[in-house]
Amino acid sequence: MIMRPINRFIILILTFTGLTLKAQEAWKAEDSVISEDLNAIHFYDSSTGWIVGNNGAMLYKSGEKWLLYPKITNEDLYSVFLTGKESGWAVGSKGTVLKLEGRTWYNISSPTRATLYDISFLDSSHGMAVGANGTILSYEGGIWSISNYITKGILHAVSYGKDFNLVSGGIECGSVPIYKHRMNEPESFNTFDPGYYFIKDIAVQDDGQAWAVGTAGILLHFNGIEWIRSNLHTKVPTLNSISFYDSTDGIAAGFGGALIRYYESGWEKEDSPSNVTLNGTAISESAYYAVGNMGTILSKSRISYTDDSLEGNSKSLLKVDSYPNPASDYIDIVLPETDDLIASDLSVLSADGRVILKMSIEPGTAGSTVRINTSSMSNGMYLIHLRYKDNESAYGKFMIANER
Repeated sequence: MIMRPINRFIILILTFTGLTLKAQEAWKAEDSVISEDLNAIHFYDSSTGWIVGNNGAMLYKSGEKWLLYPKITNEDLYSVFLTGKESGWAVGSKGTVLKLEGRTWYNISSPTRATLYDISFLDSSHGMAVGANGTILSYEGGIWSISNYITKGILHAVSYGKDFNLVSGGIECGSVPIYKHRMNEPESFNTFDPGYYFIKDIAVQDDGQAWAVGTAGILLHFNGIEWIRSNLHTKVPTLNSISFYDSTDGIAAGFGGALIRYYESGWEKEDSPSNVTLNGTAISESAYYAVGNMGTILSKSRISYTDDSLEGNSKSLLKVDSYPNPASDYIDIVLPETDDLIASDLSVLSADGRVILKMSIEPGTAGSTVRINTSSMSNGMYLIHLRYKDNESAYGKFMIANER
C-alpha cells in the first residue's frame, strides 16, 4: 500500500530557454570485454548488431551485453555490414573478407591483398568494398571482383543509396574526389572535389541526400543537387564516422571522443563520456552507438514516437496520463499508481528527440501530479518518459496548441 497525503500536487514552473532545449539524454560507456581498438559497428535491427576491430576482434549484441566472438583472423577489421539477422560481411587488412552465415563467420577468398576500409550493400546481392591504392571490389551474383581503378589514393568510405552509391577517401598532399556512381551506369562516375580533406565516411539517405565527414571536422551535405559545407556552431576535430536513421536523425563521431547529433534544425555537439578516438557509429531502433579505441563502446537511448514503438519500448503496462490535451498554458502530468515508483526520473522530449525537461521523482509520489508551464513551448507533439525501478519505462504523450 502506498501511503501519501491526499490530493498531493507537485507544482513545477519552468521557462523553456534555448539552454534547456539543448539538454540531452546522456551518453554512457557500456561494459566491454576487449581492449583492442574497435573500428566499426552495424545493426540490422535493434537486437542484431556486430562490432569489429583490430587483431580480428568481433563482438555481437546479446540482450543488453556485448559478447566476444571466437577469433577467426588476426587481421585488423575495419568495417562490418549486415544484410540480414544472420547474414553479413566484414573487411580488413590484407584484403580480408569475412562472411556471416547463420551464426558463423567464415573467411572468404578475396581478389585483392590491399587493405579494405569500408563495405556497403544495396541488398544481399549487390555490394561494394573499398580500400588502399584505389581498390574497389564489387559483389554481384555471389562473387567478389575487382572494379576499374578511379584513383591511386586511399578509398576509405562507400555508401549505397537507392539510385546511386558514393565513394571517397584521401591522399597525402592531394585530394580524392567524392565519386557518385549511378546503379544503371556501371562505368559512369560524377565527382565533387572536397579539397585537401581526407573523407573518412559517407552516409547516403533514402531520399537521395548524403553526408560526408573527414579531417579537421569537415562536414559536407549533398542536398540532391550539389555539395555544401555545413558549419557547426562549435569547432570539432576530425570526424571518422557518420550514420543516419532517417533524414532528420543522425550522429557523427571522431577524435577526442567527439560526438555530434543531427536534428531537423541542424547539427549540435553532444557531451561525451570519453576522450578516446571514436571510429564507428550506428543507430538502431532503440539506441545510438559509437565505438573506438581501447575497446570503447558508447551508447545513448533513442525513443521512437509511434504508438506501436512506445508500447514496444515499455517493459510494463504502465502509462503516464496528462491533461489538458492538447495543452496551452500548462500540462498536468499524472504519475502512475505503482509501488515501483522509486529512484525514478521524468523527462519531457520534443518530437525531434530533444530533452526539454528532466527531473527526479521522489519516493512516495505515485499518483501525484506534476504541473509544467507550457506557454512558451512550440506547438506540436511531446513525449513523456518515466524511468523507474530497474531501468523500466512508462510513456505518455501530449500536444501543445498555443494560440499565437
